[in-house]
Amino acid sequence: MTDNKTPNFGQNNGAPFTDNVKPIRPVKKVPIVRIILGIILVLAIVMANSFIYTVEQDEMAVVKVLSDTKQVIVDTDNNEAVEINKLDPRFKNVEVVNKKGLFFKVPFITQVDKYTSKLLTYVSNTGQVTTRDKVKFEVELYAQWEITHPGLFATNYKTTQKANNRIDETLYADIIALINNLDSDEFLTDKEVLYNALEEKKVSYNEKIKNTGIVIKDLEIFRVAVPASNYASVFNKMNAERNAVAAGYRADGQKIYAETISSVDLEAASIEAAAIEESARIKGEADAEAVQIYANAFSKDPEFYEFWRMLEAYDNALDASTTIYLDKNNPFLKYFSTGIEPMTTDGQ
Repeated sequence: MTDNKTPNFGQNNGAPFTDNVKPIRPVKKVPIVRIILGIILVLAIVMANSFIYTVEQDEMAVVKVLSDTKQVIVDTDNNEAVEINKLDPRFKNVEVVNKKGLFFKVPFITQVDKYTSKLLTYVSNTGQVTTRDKVKFEVELYAQWEITHPGLFATNYKTTQKANNRIDETLYADIIALINNLDSDEFLTDKEVLYNALEEKKVSYNEKIKNTGIVIKDLEIFRVAVPASNYASVFNKMNAERNAVAAGYRADGQKIYAETISSVDLEAASIEAAAIEESARIKGEADAEAVQIYANAFSKDPEFYEFWRMLEAYDNALDASTTIYLDKNNPFLKYFSTGIEPMTTDGQ
């Protein structure tokens, strides 16, 4: 018996083994001309890149020929670079190009150094300030700056890190000194005073560094914190200030209240006096009219008027407990001495 595990080298399903062997095709040779053309194309691309360069919209560049600066490529609206060239003799013959895009260069002798034209951010380390009224704070400064002249920037700073270090050594120290000359309430609550002081410092600092190739665009206090050891004193000071403000508001309110009450009382007194005056006038006119009516009425019968007036005198002078001693011929007793005929019920 034949072992099934024994390979059969002579047959393949009953067919000779040689029937399944495919013939080996000869390898085609690549023409040498194609190889040469490929090498020439690669060399042409490499050489083309050696003759051109591009400056993107967010970039600026310094073009040097044999290490001698010939051009600076800046933004379209960058006019500072031209002015700086006029002031700095090192760049009086340097051309300022205000456009970006594709440029040509001479290979091997032309060097192009590129820099960003974006705003760059500086954030200081935490520093401690002591205001004029001896209150301590921890502050961090925030500034945004940009390169105005890449040639001067390369000469003075070379890297953004070195520029940040220079800002930290100069501008940050000036801001610390500025805050030290402010009162704590001006620093914390009077933003107008602080912002005006920072704006003045930014303008003066830019004037100082305008020939170094950078300009500060924005300057702010990034963070303010109170040292833990000063929490209680700062809280007490702020609490006292708020209480003083509240007391001022209350005093103003009391003053307005008193003025309002005084004004109302004065107006009420004026109205009352006018009413009394009007009442007296009306009463006087009524009394005068009544007297006139009485006079007109009594003038028709003077004896009756005299009698009526005497009765009023009796009514005012006498009552049940009054005793008077007068001569019987006294005019006051005229009607008692002569008598008056009583009137009958029918008036006769």
